[in-house]
This record gives sequence, C-alpha cells and structure tokens, in this order.
Amino acid sequence: MANKIDGHIYIEDLVELVPQSIEILMKYGIACIKCGAPIWGTLGENIKRVGLSEKQFSLILTEINSFTQDI
Repeated sequence: MANKIDGHIYIEDLVELVPQSIEILMKYGIACIKCGAPIWGTLGENIKRVGLSEKQFSLILTEINSFTQDI
C-alpha cells in the first residue's frame, strides 16, 4: 500500500482494510462497527472523542500501519 493509514480514514473503511485494527481500537477504548458499536467518522475524530493524547494517537497509527504492508 503506497499510502499509510492516517487519522483521516473512516472507521468503517479502516476495519475493512485492516481487520487487525479492531483489536487495536478495542485496546485503546475506541469503538468500531465490528466491535458492536455503530460509530462513524474518522479515526482521528474518534481518538479525540475518547480523549487520547497525541502520543497515543501516534502509537495507534504505528500499530495499525504495521499491518498495512500486506495490503
């Protein structure tokens, strides 16, 4: 995948493209459609909604992007 996942991706697109992200989102308390919660919006919006720091945001992106090399 040429472009890495960033905070502008919609949650529903993220979990479709990177199914492994579900576990990561759950670990940080970010609801996602596959988790049973009807959450819309971007990854960045939802990270802000739960009050995570910029450092945590960066960690989440790093963890998610570790799975994107196979996309």
